[in-house]
Amino acid sequence: MLLLNGALTEYPGLAHGKIGIAVFFFHYAQYTGNELFADYALDLIGEMQNQIHANSSADYEKGIAGIGVGIDYLIRNKHLITEDDIFEDFDQRMVRAVMYDPWQDFSLYDGLTGYGRYWISRLHYQGQSMQAKECLLRIVGLIEENLPDIPVEELKNSFDCKVISVVHFPDQEFGIVNGIVNLKKGFDYVSSLKKSFTFAS
Repeated sequence: MLLLNGALTEYPGLAHGKIGIAVFFFHYAQYTGNELFADYALDLIGEMQNQIHANSSADYEKGIAGIGVGIDYLIRNKHLITEDDIFEDFDQRMVRAVMYDPWQDFSLYDGLTGYGRYWISRLHYQGQSMQAKECLLRIVGLIEENLPDIPVEELKNSFDCKVISVVHFPDQEFGIVNGIVNLKKGFDYVSSLKKSFTFAS
């Protein structure tokens, strides 16, 4: 069924599309020892690349942010060997999303948290780490600026990792970023984000 869905799905993205299905089939190829599944995953990635363009959605669920995180995962786990410049167009789209485009909300799937996950994944690449830091600091600033107006339910649903500071609401106390939340294990923001993101003079 998943083989059929991979070929038929119209979405290129991570949560419900081709790149997410490709991640599964790379793992399944490793599990079964059958490289045909890895070949199928590569075909899905090729189809995904043919679908995306300069104005593709930037969101994490179906768009460039999730695709980039998926590709990064495959590279770091040695399922995919590629040139780093595969991210060049992704980076351009995500810079535009963070710095210039209107953003929908602070959620993971549709908003700034998903953009943050993309840029966290780009911190691994020395050539792009400065650009990633600049975009993350922009996201931090937007969260800080809009924090009083973010609905409580959106905060709870969006920021699902280690908390940084505690904000008091009537009848509730829960953590949220004073910057961006720790979207990958153990990355303490505000305390470590602003220290480690000190730009070299």
